[in-house]
Parts: sequence; C-alpha cells; structure tokens
Amino acid sequence: MNDKNSANWSRGLMFVQMSKNRARNRSIDMSPFEMLFGETARDVSAGAFGAIPKQVLASARTEEELHDVFARPFVQAEELKEEQEYEAFEEAPIVCDSPADVVGVERSKKIEAVRKVGLEATKRAAEKMLEDSNKKKVKQSSGIHVGDNVLVFVPEFDRGKGDFPNLLGIVVEVVDSAMLSVKVATPVGGIEGVLSPNMYDPLETKFISMEEVRQEPAISLRQAVKASSMFGGQGFIRCSCSSSSRCVTNKCVCKKNALKCNSRCHSNLSCENK
Repeated sequence: MNDKNSANWSRGLMFVQMSKNRARNRSIDMSPFEMLFGETARDVSAGAFGAIPKQVLASARTEEELHDVFARPFVQAEELKEEQEYEAFEEAPIVCDSPADVVGVERSKKIEAVRKVGLEATKRAAEKMLEDSNKKKVKQSSGIHVGDNVLVFVPEFDRGKGDFPNLLGIVVEVVDSAMLSVKVATPVGGIEGVLSPNMYDPLETKFISMEEVRQEPAISLRQAVKASSMFGGQGFIRCSCSSSSRCVTNKCVCKKNALKCNSRCHSNLSCENK
C-alpha cells in the first residue's frame, strides 16, 4: 500500500481470511477449513477468479508479471472436475450408479466424519471452560475482602516475552461485593480502574501486606508490569553503550530505566550495570 500509494486495503483481505482459515484451532484440533470441507486447504494463492496454477505463479519474476497473473482468470482442471462432481451429487439423489455419485457420497461421508470430530472437540473445550469457571466460582464464593492477595491476569499485549503472565497485588477496596469488583494495589502503584472477577484470581496465602503496596500513583496494568519487569515490560529495552566505562551514567538506557543490562545489550560485552 505504501509503495503504490493506495488505500485499497480490502484487496488483501482474501489472503488474511485464507491464512486464518488454514490455521489450526486448538479447541477443535484442526483448521476451520478442514472442519468445514473435510480436507486441508491446498497451498495455492487465490486470485480474484479462481486458483492460480503453481507453474504459472512460479513463472512470475517481477511485480508487474505477478500483477498480470492475478488479473487473469484461472481454474484448475482438477478443481473444476471436483466442483462439477460435487454439484451433481448435490442435485441428484444418492444412487451410486456412476463414479461421480461414488465420489460425492464418499466426500460427504468424509466431511460428516470430520465435523463430528470437530464437534466433540468443541464440546470438550466448552466443558473445560465451564469446569474452570466453576472452580473459580467456588474459590470466590466466600467473597473477597480488603487485604486479600490476588493474582492479576496480564494480557500478552501488556507484557514482554520474558515477563510473568500475572501480577501479584492486594485488594484495597471492594467496590461491589455482589459482583466481586475490586480495586487492587501493587508494590509499584495502584492499578487504574475496577477489576472484575475474570481479571484476577484470589489467593489463599498472603504473600504481601498492605504496608508493602502503594495506592499512589494510579497506573495502568501495562505500566505496573513494566515497573515490575526485569526486561522492561512490553518490548525489551537494550542499550548500545560503547565507551570503555559502559553503563555508568543515565546515558545508558537500561540504567536510566533502573534495569540491569541483558545479553542483548552492547553485543553482550561486560559492563558496570550487570
């Protein structure tokens, strides 16, 4: 889009859609495409008018040639034959008197079998989700109180690759005892907003006390994770200090952020901030 100064982003949606439909889904243990059609998606590029043969796609050497390829309609003979056979099966009664009928019946049985497997996998995932929810309800049935320790769940986009998936905090206010909505403080500051039950998990053991946390300043969850992180939170911080007395002053990004230098800093050479 930048190269062509174009805002026609919708032309790329077909590739995004195909990529998502081909990706394996953990709940059903197969891709959405496979569950719907009973077979894995073919590794071909999709044009506006059909599938592009691999030999034609491979012959394109420049961007202009590739553009010409996508502008031409292609229908592979094998796919056309299968489509015609499947249409014949859809319109005709199930009578196995011809090869087309046999192919249609076998394909239908295969799709039905795959969908049953996917349905069972979906049911198992739903039962697991319900079981986890019930366990949490039992744990929270005794209510939540000021001073209780909790683990606050940290979404992947709010933490770095090396950070923990949760943050230890303490309940400083119960906003709604019926809905179990609370405000939480951490050793680096109070978390902004109100946390609902699906955002935290109460702990039976008290690891920190009220004296060890700060309610001020009020910071976002991402800021709290960054302040508690050994790696700089979302996005690793690294320095490139090159002087002989490396990482001594605040010119060093790591030292300025009160972090220790890591293996990605200054080509892993020794410094004064490790």
